[in-house]
Order: sequence, then C-alpha cells, then structure tokens
Amino acid sequence: MKSDLDLIIEFYEEEKRALEQGIKEALAERDYEEVYYRGEALNSVEGQLHRMNSLKDPLYEKKMQISRLTESAEGMGIDDRLKEYFMEAIMQTIANKERSLEELLERKAELIDTQELDDALFWLYEQKCRAFGFCFPHRDGSLCLLFELTAQKVLLISVDVKDITSDYDPEDLEEKQIHLFENLGFRYDHQKGSLVYKYDMNNFKGAWDIKIMLSRIVYDIGYFGQDKQGTIEFYD
Repeated sequence: MKSDLDLIIEFYEEEKRALEQGIKEALAERDYEEVYYRGEALNSVEGQLHRMNSLKDPLYEKKMQISRLTESAEGMGIDDRLKEYFMEAIMQTIANKERSLEELLERKAELIDTQELDDALFWLYEQKCRAFGFCFPHRDGSLCLLFELTAQKVLLISVDVKDITSDYDPEDLEEKQIHLFENLGFRYDHQKGSLVYKYDMNNFKGAWDIKIMLSRIVYDIGYFGQDKQGTIEFYD
C-alpha cells in the first residue's frame, strides 16, 4: 500500500509530464504565451516535487547532485582533449560525492531512528516532562534542539542561532544557515535569537513527521559528527 506522500509525489510527477507535453505542443504551434504560462506552472510543480522527494528521502538533493554531474559529464560537447581533462575532474567529484553519500547512509539509522526519541515525544505529549533537549555531535561541540509543548498542544522545536554557525569557517554565514533552517519550516525569532519550528500535536499518534524534519537537519543541512549517537535530556 502506498503512503500518502508517495501518492502526492505520483500526482506531481503526472502533472509534470502533462505540462512538459503541453509545452512541446505549444512550441510546435508557436504559441509562446502558452509556453510561458505552462513553463511557470512547470517550475512550480518541479519545486513541489523536489520538496516532496526531499521529505521522503533526506539525501535526495545529494543524489540529484550526483545525477546532474553525471549528465553534464556525458553531454559535454567540447574538444576531445579538453573533454578528457574535464571528464576526469568531474568523475573525481562524482566519486567524492558518492563516498560522502555512502558515509551519510551508514550514519542515517542510528542517529534519528531511535525508540528513545519516540518515547521522549510521547512523554512530552502526556506532560510527564516540561521539555527535553535532543543533542547530537556537530563540529567540535554539539547542536541541541529544545522541545517544548504549549497548552494548546503545539510542539515548539527551537535552536539557538549562535549554535548553528562556526567561528572557524568564514563561509558558514549566519544568514545562510538561518535560510537553510527556514527552508525546513523554522521561523526566526529575532527577540530570542532562536529558530522555532511549530508542530500541531493534537491527536498525536507517531513521530514520523518530526523524525523526517530532524533527519533533514542532520543530512540535508549537514549537522552530524563522527559520533553517531544523539542524546536526550529531560527537563522537569
């Protein structure tokens, strides 16, 4: 039986194929206005499809990067000598990315797919604790997410902005990191200096959606360390 997410992905894939066919037909008829509008719709559908696939597989974007590099290497229409040089460089890049992907896949299960996280969320839902922190290794320290529940059963997952950047990496800009978290649904609270993710826990039955979001922090944004194990600390 297909999941709801799989059905949504299938819907967008069918919509994408229909729009692509419509663009071909409009081009054949030289109806460029129709090409424009269908192209705009196609961009929107592709964006939704990318988001849905990323929810299903946190490593989707990294796999797509490898696919795009491979297609670029195969389609290079340049001088044979230059092509050989660039092909070697591209294939090395692909090999490096594949190794990185394999390492991420090896780490994937142990950090997020733990019963402890499920238990902690149910404890919070049942008000057996006031809050809990979920921390996992990152760079020379750790990244900690605070989980709290409001009286309206809204789960608040927050992270301090100062913890998501590195003083040692000049390219690790605060604005860039904030944007990456905002892409996952976090909102920047300027007064508190933290990023907050809200999740409605009314009629809560499972932690799957939350685990998907957490896995994207770990594997999409790249917050992980050599030590795979995350830790949970409860606050009364």
